[in-house]
Formats: sequence, C-alpha cells, structure tokens
Amino acid sequence: MEDRIEKLETKLSYMELTIAELNEIVTRQQQTIDYQAKKIDALGEKLRNLKEEMADGKLVEKSPPHY
Repeated sequence: MEDRIEKLETKLSYMELTIAELNEIVTRQQQTIDYQAKKIDALGEKLRNLKEEMADGKLVEKSPPHY
C-alpha cells in the first residue's frame, strides 16, 4: 500500500511540473497573440489612413526615379 502511495505521489509531482511548464508556454503564446493583434490593429489603422489620404487626393502616387 505504501509503495502504491509513493508511486502516486511521484506521478502527481511530475504532473504538477508538467502543468507548470504548459502554463508558461500558454502564457508566452498569449503574449505573442496579444502583440500580433496590436500590430495587426496598427497596420489596419495605417491602411485606413492611406485610403483616406488617397480618396482626399492628399496622397499622390509618384513614378519611381528611374522613369
């Protein structure tokens, strides 16, 4: 009986360690997702601003210097 309890405690310790490691991984992934979402929002805002400038005639497309 005591051997069985010791094995269960060992398994529990490994499971707790695995859960802690997985939690760290999930936390880092969420931070990455949050960062990428902010970048996407910023790019979307830039695109909207460019579209508005083009529609208002403020942004004029210029030919590259070699033309």
